[in-house]
Amino acid sequence: MNKLINFILLFFTSFAAADSIDDFVEMTLGQRCEIIPKEAIDQEPDMIEDGMLARIYFVKNGYENIAVVKVFPKEIGAQRDYIRERKAYESLMFQQSANLNPPHLMAAGEDEEHTYLIMEMAKGKSLNKWLRAAGQSYLKRKQKILYALEAIEESSRYLRAFHERTRHLPLKQDPYSLKWANGRFEWLIDHCEKNTVQGIDLVTLKSLHQEMQKKITEQSLTLGQTHGDLHPGNVFYDPMEHRVTFIDFTRLSYPLQTYTGEPIARDAMQYLMTLQACAKGYGWTQEEIQLIEDAFFKGYGQDSIRPIELNYYKLIEAIEIIDTFDADAYDVKASSDLLKAQFEKMYAFSKAVVIDEINRYI
Repeated sequence: MNKLINFILLFFTSFAAADSIDDFVEMTLGQRCEIIPKEAIDQEPDMIEDGMLARIYFVKNGYENIAVVKVFPKEIGAQRDYIRERKAYESLMFQQSANLNPPHLMAAGEDEEHTYLIMEMAKGKSLNKWLRAAGQSYLKRKQKILYALEAIEESSRYLRAFHERTRHLPLKQDPYSLKWANGRFEWLIDHCEKNTVQGIDLVTLKSLHQEMQKKITEQSLTLGQTHGDLHPGNVFYDPMEHRVTFIDFTRLSYPLQTYTGEPIARDAMQYLMTLQACAKGYGWTQEEIQLIEDAFFKGYGQDSIRPIELNYYKLIEAIEIIDTFDADAYDVKASSDLLKAQFEKMYAFSKAVVIDEINRYI
């Protein structure tokens, strides 16, 4: 009943037009609050949580942050994300066992230039900040790493429960997903043909691509509902309450509506690979990064997905990170020296994953 009431309230408040973000927040919360841009509070350069189409604002009531506002400009790409995210929150509101524990969507609205989503604050800190705090810490480093590993294990347990909800449905695979994965391999092959990438043998890479494609297409992948954009900036953890909160659902899939599913191995490996790559960027040692994988599988389980699927999408996500943080593809010159160093570490880590997979194939 509470979910129905919340949906009805959201339905009606979404039609209220506002003259500005301040008016929108006041109409929603019934009081005038301080609106502060995210970058004014979190000024440290961030390699994961910056660069989105929407701007993020915190709503403060006195000393407390009580809500978050995402402001989308009325441009095609941003409005696509606004519609997708609003639809996702409305869908998850009715799922009794959504498992991703999303923050409550308070209202949606618009003015002449923007659309808005206002949500409750996710409790705790993002996994990105847990990783950063541990990696850049000299005092109490082991304690902070333990906090981060606890967050990873618990969030991975939530993720498995979310995937389990739909993995046994008779779903068809979206043909685009395999096409996308194949395109990632083709990009790396083209990248290696144009550039000398030390440690990657082009002939072996092509052979590995053909072998893995053959194995993947010969058997049915484990399909289900996926988050679609899992990285440490989209998962929050509160150690006091042992509470995990997932955010940013612009790429959420809808198998119950479309009868098509996404490979859940891609969701899982996207999360694991970005966790490890970010940790490397923040200064975690190789031994500490291995602890991330241990914590992930302790929470997610080793038996949920077949090894061939995990290996395939681990490799695909490593290639995706190489593409994202390659110096030619990312404008690191406009970034700080700190960010540039972090990008280089993430690139090196992901390249090492690819090289290890090639050597294992040999």
